[in-house]
Amino acid sequence: VAGLIFYATFSYLWTSQVIANVALATLAGGPYGAWYYFGPKEMGEMPNHPTLSAFGRASTLSLGSIAFGSSIVTLLELFVGCIESAVEYFNRLVFMFVFVSTY
Repeated sequence: VAGLIFYATFSYLWTSQVIANVALATLAGGPYGAWYYFGPKEMGEMPNHPTLSAFGRASTLSLGSIAFGSSIVTLLELFVGCIESAVEYFNRLVFMFVFVSTY
C-alpha cells in the first residue's frame, strides 16, 4: 500500500511538473523568443503563430528533456519534503521535551 501511495504521489507531482515545464518552454520559445530575436531593434519579420509553433516543439522535440528534468525535480521535491517533515516532527518533540523537563 505504501508503494502505491508513493507511486500515485510521484505520478501526480511529475505530471504537474511536466505540464508546467511545457508551458514554460512554450512561453520562452514562443512570444518571448520571437520578441527577443525579431523585436523592435531589428524590425525583422515576425514568424507566424510563434506560440503555436513553440508548443509544437515543446510537446514533440523537447518533451523527453522536459520529462526527464521534471522527474529529477519531482524526486528532489519529494526528498526535501520528507526531510522537512522529519525536521518539523523532531522539532516538536524537542520542544515538548524541553517544556516537560523544566518542571
